[in-house]
Amino acid sequence: MRLSLTDWWNDVAAILRANASILIAVAGAFIFLPSLAGSMVAVPFVSPGEGASADEMLAAYTSFFSDNWLLQLALLLITTLGQLILYVVLLDDSRPPVGKAFAIAAPMLPLFFLTSVLVRLILAGGFILFVVPALYLFGRILLSGAAFVAERRTNPIQAISRSFALTRGNGWRNFLFVFLIFMVALVIQLAVSGTLGTVLRLVAGGGGQFSLGQLLLAALASLFESAYFLLGVAISVALYRRLAGGAASAAT
Repeated sequence: MRLSLTDWWNDVAAILRANASILIAVAGAFIFLPSLAGSMVAVPFVSPGEGASADEMLAAYTSFFSDNWLLQLALLLITTLGQLILYVVLLDDSRPPVGKAFAIAAPMLPLFFLTSVLVRLILAGGFILFVVPALYLFGRILLSGAAFVAERRTNPIQAISRSFALTRGNGWRNFLFVFLIFMVALVIQLAVSGTLGTVLRLVAGGGGQFSLGQLLLAALASLFESAYFLLGVAISVALYRRLAGGAASAAT
């Protein structure tokens, strides 16, 4: 099926408008608050300083991830659960409220998490083979999570295979659309963060990790992280509905 990028974007916008309250509530609980809390309690990255060697930089990053791996894993699990809940809300035939969606999603979390890890490994393999294969693979593997939930393809291999089947002939087109949308979002983030970040630093002052200024800056970063999260889910759901012949209206 040849996909119209205009129709795809219209579907994404319709999903965001029609489900705004649910999307914001789930993103707030599973992305914004955990991300904000995590940024405040994580062991800070200690830069080896200007002119550091490659070995020194590697040692600094290794130390940072060693100190924070458990926190990062917990945040990843919470984020994945939030993503799964939204897929259930938007793609399950029963259109459950958030509470029921949580009850449906929780038992599926281990296999959904495994699917997401496998997707990351496939993309990482693409990058190892140079960047271009990874970009194409992204466009083909984009619907693994949506297929997992909508069709209950709880075997990770089946979910990924279904995504490849649905996106046949649209791999590069899918990547280009997502790339353009997120580049626009990134430009907006940089403009807002550059202006508002400067204002927050001036108003709240400096200080350490737990200062008001750092808290406000972390909240701003978490807000954008939540926005990217919602945009990614809406893009995937809209594309799945188009290619799988799902709901006639993206807004429902």
